Parts: sequence; structure tokens; C-alpha cells
Amino acid sequence: MYTPCLSRLRLFSMYGYLLATDYACLGLASSVLLPCLIHFFHLNDLSLAIIGVVFKIVRLAMMSYGRHSWLIYLSVVVGCPSALIISSSKSLISKLVGEDEMGKTFSLLSCGETISNLIGSLLFTLVYASSVHLMPGLTFLVECVLMFLLLCVLLVVTYHMTKSSSPVRPSIGRYGSVESTALYPAAAAAADDAPQEQRLTRKTLTD
Repeated sequence: MYTPCLSRLRLFSMYGYLLATDYACLGLASSVLLPCLIHFFHLNDLSLAIIGVVFKIVRLAMMSYGRHSWLIYLSVVVGCPSALIISSSKSLISKLVGEDEMGKTFSLLSCGETISNLIGSLLFTLVYASSVHLMPGLTFLVECVLMFLLLCVLLVVTYHMTKSSSPVRPSIGRYGSVESTALYPAAAAAADDAPQEQRLTRKTLTD
């Protein structure tokens, strides 16, 4: 009669160890990995978010086909860079709003995070209850598909932001360095539309 109670206690203890490992890995990723990526590789917020989403997809894929406890723990360790998603997203949003609207923005983000957790818990609980007899890992696969859609959105946004930017490329010529927009059609078109007073080219002449 005590066997079901002991099995439940073991299950809860394993879940506690898994949860502690998850939080420890996420904390290390936020406190160690994130500063290293920014300092050494100079990655922007969108790049960090893309990296986090990719590792989140890998983690969910491993958990969906995990049949052993060691594979679940391995997925938690491998997917710890997914902590970059929240940090980079909040950093990006904070740069898009003014300082006087920072409090309102983060309050709205907190409300949205709470609502999304509520809706996600109800949705994935229904999916798990409906598919546990056929495929127990279907819940993680559904979340993996949703994260893949988020990855596509981030890639499209990154592409459009890179395409719309018009950096000035320095070229070394016979008479020194000249900063020109000839190699960038968008920048050249913008320069042609600008007034004559604003179309100034900086040249450094060397004898």
C-alpha cells in the first residue's frame, strides 16, 4: 500500500532536482554567457534572441523524444542559452521607448507574460491530456513549432533591419581614403534625393 506513495515521492524529488538544475543553468547563462557574447562577439539584441530561440528549439526537440532521465537533464544543460530570449527582448524593447515610458512598458510586459503563462498552461495541459496515450512528447513538439515560427519572425525582422540600414563604406583610393556610398544603392539614392548642401563627401588628401 505504500508503493504508490513512494513512487510519487520519487517523482516529485526528481522533478525538484530537474527544476533546480534548470534554474541553475538559466542563471549561469544569464550571468556568464550573456556578458561574454556581448563583450567578445559584440552581438546585438536580435542576434542574441535568435541564438536563444535556436537553443530553445533544440532543447524542446530533445525533451520530446526523451525516454531517459539523463536525456532530460542533458536537454536542460544544452538549452540553457534559451535564457537569452527574455534578456535580449527586454533590452531591445527598452531601447525602442523613451525613458518616461519605461515603467509603463515593463508593466505591460509583465502583464503579457502572466497572461501568456496562464493561456499556455491551459493549452498545453489539454494537449498533454489528449495525447499522453499516443505520444507523450507531443506537447514539446507543439511548443517547438511555435518557437520555430518565432525564429522565422526574428529572421525576417533582422533581414529587413539589415537591408534598410545604409552604412558608409570607406574606400582607399589614389588620393587617400574617401567615404563613399557608391557601393550601397539605398544610401546612394538617399544621397541623390538630399539637398545640395547636405551632400558632402569627406576626403582625406595625402601628398
